Amino acid sequence: MKTLILIPTYNEKDNILLLISDIRASYPDCDILVVDDSSPDGTYQLVEKLSLKDSNIKLLLREKKEGLGAALFSGYRYAFLNNYDKVVQLDADYSHPVSYISAILPALDRASLVICSRNVSGGGTENWAMFRIILSRLAGFTASSLLGLKAKDPTSGFRGFSKGLITCLVTEYKPVSKGYLIQVETTLIAKTLKCGVLEIPFIYRERQSGASKLGTVETFKSGLALARLIFKRYN
Repeated sequence: MKTLILIPTYNEKDNILLLISDIRASYPDCDILVVDDSSPDGTYQLVEKLSLKDSNIKLLLREKKEGLGAALFSGYRYAFLNNYDKVVQLDADYSHPVSYISAILPALDRASLVICSRNVSGGGTENWAMFRIILSRLAGFTASSLLGLKAKDPTSGFRGFSKGLITCLVTEYKPVSKGYLIQVETTLIAKTLKCGVLEIPFIYRERQSGASKLGTVETFKSGLALARLIFKRYN
């Protein structure tokens, strides 16, 4: 079974080398694809050097920053074109612990979409203030309620995809969300296709270093994207 671990990056030079090292040590048979939007801090240059020494490490360099959704879709297309059986996506900032990949991979034998969830029994967040927890759960509840999803954490970006779902995403549905709402949109597509969706618990950690990309502007854009998804569902 060919497995691809997909990591979208933008200005993650302080994290990416250690993350790749941890993944290679724990999952030596998996390929790693870093999708970088020409990070000004030189993230892609570090990955490129590694890829010249290790054929399991791949770099997909994009010309400019177009949003998380666009970067992830490029990764899905790469996985489809290169015939991977399973895809695991995670952030580069260590908020998604590598150890959980060992739970995602076998779960993909039972479901087409596996979501690492903060909001199921056993899941949660480390060192979050109560208002952040409430805001996160409210966002997930709103998206699930308005779109008819059953997932408790549809905004989670730590997830796994089967080959069949990746094929449908690339050849038929082609997610349109350019930002963080791609997580909700791919969950909606899986529901539309009647694919199995499974949530497994995980503990979200604060990023190890660097700055968060989810600012006010991105939050506003995500709200507009959610409104578009709701309009598509009911029209």
